[in-house]
Amino acid sequence: MDKAAWLLGTWEDRSTNGFFTESWVKQNDSLFVGKGSMVMGKDTVFKELLAIKQRGADLFYIPTVADQNGGKPIEFKLTSSTKEQLVFENPAHDFPQKISYTQRGKNALVAEVSGVEKGVARSEKFEMKRVK
Repeated sequence: MDKAAWLLGTWEDRSTNGFFTESWVKQNDSLFVGKGSMVMGKDTVFKELLAIKQRGADLFYIPTVADQNGGKPIEFKLTSSTKEQLVFENPAHDFPQKISYTQRGKNALVAEVSGVEKGVARSEKFEMKRVK
């Protein structure tokens, strides 16, 4: 869990596409919980509950989105990590198959979701700044 501790806090990305925010708190020694949302204009267009859970020696990133995957959580296993980056993957998931967080100094990070959707490779990046 120590390798993911730099994610704790509140992060946001304000762009012409909208306002994305993600917050993380430490629940206990083996669980971080969070939430994310995207607001466009006055409408919340996306919300998710998040968790990073340690199970044995493995870490899992677990998002839950109400209108995706039947509202069930999907697990992405940590496949690589450095001091500045965490990469979680689930090759069996429709999209994304890969979720990564890359630290850009103490108060910035890039979150990226990527994979293949309907036979086409695509990715989305969120360049976030720490606000708390």
